[in-house]
Amino acid sequence: MTSSTLEHCFQALDALSEEFQIEQIERPGFAGIFSCMHAKSGLEAILSLHDLTLGPALGGVRCYPYSSQNEALSDVMNLSRAMTHKAAASGLPIGGGKSVLCAESSKLSSTALRAFGRFIDAFSGQYIAAKDVGIGISELQEIRKATEYVAGWSRDIGGPSKFTAWGVVAGIEVSLEQVFGSSSCKGKTIAIQGLGGVGMALAEFLFWKGAQLIVSDTDPQKARFCAERFSAQVVSKDALLFVPCDVLSPCALGGVLFEENIGSVRAKIVAGGANNILASPQVADEMDKRGILYAPDYIINAGGLIRLVTEKLAGVNDPLQGKCRVEEIASTLRSIYDVARVQKISTMAAADLLVAERLRQGRASNAH
Repeated sequence: MTSSTLEHCFQALDALSEEFQIEQIERPGFAGIFSCMHAKSGLEAILSLHDLTLGPALGGVRCYPYSSQNEALSDVMNLSRAMTHKAAASGLPIGGGKSVLCAESSKLSSTALRAFGRFIDAFSGQYIAAKDVGIGISELQEIRKATEYVAGWSRDIGGPSKFTAWGVVAGIEVSLEQVFGSSSCKGKTIAIQGLGGVGMALAEFLFWKGAQLIVSDTDPQKARFCAERFSAQVVSKDALLFVPCDVLSPCALGGVLFEENIGSVRAKIVAGGANNILASPQVADEMDKRGILYAPDYIINAGGLIRLVTEKLAGVNDPLQGKCRVEEIASTLRSIYDVARVQKISTMAAADLLVAERLRQGRASNAH
């Protein structure tokens, strides 16, 4: 944030001080991190604004029963950083931000959601809220009762989850082309971990493209539905990461692949809809050594964000235009694979180079 923008936000946050307990958390490299408690509603939240070089932050609201504030803080920082990378890599005029609500989603009251809306309203559009784990359209509609800074709140049949899944499909096809010489999913075995909005839509798209599916979810009913509808094999959540397959597609929470377990992964490609799939950048280097092609998550899962930005900031509610824009993920990913091959670096390192260059150009433009 600029100093004038930050000062304006502080003034607006001060106006909430009689009801809210708000603290700024200083962390190097972040535009601003704020914790918020509202005793009357039981709201406990953290909002992280990572980088606003390219524009205001648009990022989801995640509701999860974190075991501690440190765990919540670590998650929201990682997620907001990933949003910066996702937006920059996709050429979008927005920055990176994210928020987390520390609670079971089933226990989150409408009063708490409206209180959270008042909190983010104080940032005057520097943060725009959207869906994430534990927060659906009905929750966004409650938040919107207290602020206009909400995206993806309408009951759109082409909502962001399906656009995210379609972008993952595009990324999988490019990755198959790199490894097998053909982009066809027909006959390929694809393992999907997590059957939420993105994972279930991905399963459907891949089924119609002829893929053989292996799936897992913590909800047995979703797994059974997928098995019956898309002829999928069901395995346990933990086992899915290590099944023999052509493509492993984590679509639940992040951090599922780390240095200690990557040696057991038997997929040729990892390409999923989850954020922060890798526990650390070193995992990408290890995958490269083992000949596993990694589609950087913030590249391949940007479809929902692209759709939201097109709708909220550009004012264009044209699903066809959104679909075409999402399909550009394929060319972005192909160029990243080319850079990685030429420079002999991991695909994650190649994606990070793209992000760094676009942020550099943004800072240079802002300076003039």
